Order: sequence, then structure tokens, then C-alpha cells
Amino acid sequence: MAGSESHYPVLYLVPGRSSAPGTWFEAGIADIFDRMILSKEIPPFIVVTTENIDNDPMAGTIFNELIPHIESQYPILDDRRYRAVAGGSLGGIAAYRLAFQHPDTFSSAGIFGAGAISGEETRINEWLSSLNEETRLRVFMDTGDEDPLMLDRAEVMKSLLDEAGVENQLHTGHGGHNYAYWVGNFEMYLKWLVEGW
Repeated sequence: MAGSESHYPVLYLVPGRSSAPGTWFEAGIADIFDRMILSKEIPPFIVVTTENIDNDPMAGTIFNELIPHIESQYPILDDRRYRAVAGGSLGGIAAYRLAFQHPDTFSSAGIFGAGAISGEETRINEWLSSLNEETRLRVFMDTGDEDPLMLDRAEVMKSLLDEAGVENQLHTGHGGHNYAYWVGNFEMYLKWLVEGW
């Protein structure tokens, strides 16, 4: 990884509806980051948790205000390959909207407990059809088997991604629509994520 001694990949992590930036950490995600980095399973990286998008459905504030501020203040690798976005529930929808609309900025999206929002399939297809070799994306999805509505929407998203030729993975485990389930599978996501680094 060029410049990795002084600059780092970044993961923008979006919480679900009515959640706060600290919600992922309250669910224990920092322990996973620390353990995997210290054991050298994954390289060091910067994680930025955001506000929810309850009042900003297309995550414009994250893209237009937060990201430029963060990347002007912290030693982040200026290469889309090392910039990822992930989220849970509504945050997962934010993740795919950010990555699909701005594939020149992000190389991957992590979608936990979410999928293609109903009625947005045509727009998703339009976003995916604009991708090219320089802006190809990777998408990771994880939804619990006790979360049937979101599992259905994740399967719809997988079909759209498969049709568009976008690299993707859908994992289904035993669990519901909650941070405990998503954080419980975050190690799997991080191992997938760093394959692109």
C-alpha cells in the first residue's frame, strides 16, 4: 500500500435511523478493529462514524461537508481504492447511495440489515449502468435470517448487482435487525474489505 507509513485507508460508517455516531462503538465495534489491527489481520485504517441520515436521505451532508473536512484534517490516502462506506439499516441505504452516486470517490459499500429500498430499483440500475473500469465497485451485504423484510431487499439488491456485473457478496446468518448481529459479523466484512486494499 503506497504511502501507508503516513497515510491510511478510511471507512465511513453510517448509523441507522435515530442512532448516533457512537452507536456502532457502544455495540463493541472498536474491540474488533483493535484486535484485528493489532494481530495484523488487517492494516491500520481510519474509521469515521457519521450522524444518521434521517433528515438527509441522500447523505448529501456527509458527502459535501463531512468528507472534505475529515480528509483535510487527517492523513487519509487520496485514492478511491482506500475509501469505503458502510452502514446499518437506513445507514446501509446511505452507504449504497453514496457509493453508487459517487463511484469516483468510493470503491466499496457495506450494507448491513438493508438492501435496495423499495421503489428505487430503476435509479439503482441507472447508477450501476454508469460504472466503468475505473469506477467499478464492490458491495458486501449482511442480513440476519430473523430480518425477513430486509433480507428480501438484500436479495433484490444482489439481483440488481449481479445483472450489472458488480462484484458482490451477500451473507445471511442467524440474527435480527440490530447492531449486535451486524457487529458480530463485522470481522467477516473487514476481511472482505481489505482484499481491495
